[in-house]
Amino acid sequence: MRLLHKGECEFSFEVCFDLDCFYRFLDINDSEKGINRLFGLSYGLRPWLKGRRFVPAHKKDAVWIGWKPSRFQNLIQLFLCCYQKGVGECHYLTSMCIAGEQYYLQVVYNRGALKCVVIDTELMLEVASLALRGIYLPVNNWGYLLYPHLAKKAPTSRKMNIHLNKIKLFK
Repeated sequence: MRLLHKGECEFSFEVCFDLDCFYRFLDINDSEKGINRLFGLSYGLRPWLKGRRFVPAHKKDAVWIGWKPSRFQNLIQLFLCCYQKGVGECHYLTSMCIAGEQYYLQVVYNRGALKCVVIDTELMLEVASLALRGIYLPVNNWGYLLYPHLAKKAPTSRKMNIHLNKIKLFK
């Protein structure tokens, strides 16, 4: 079952990864791809036709936070990602430690601008902030929440614990 929303332009949550979330890519080229979805919002409900196949609504208009393990260190990289009229893009936010550190993330969309702030909850310190301009999302459409999902390049035969807490949506 998908939880629906309408008109939300802001979401926030706390996240904590465990050591099992760090994995190595078998192919070096895969590390450049394979951004996993952590949490986000779609703006639309119906699949849409792209070429000859139907694509889920969240691949047309959506915003989400993505993650993947760093290739060189035991860190998790965070990304601010969005789809606008079927064109996807991801922008690097920051890298965070894996074992037990908790971070607060807030994403705000307002009149063509998308902003994300990342705060280390232990130090109460802003560790990253990113603002994108020229982003136009149909926020008055009905949509659904986007929960964690592993990319095709991630190993699926292992258990990974990601703790999402205090999820909030705002208009």
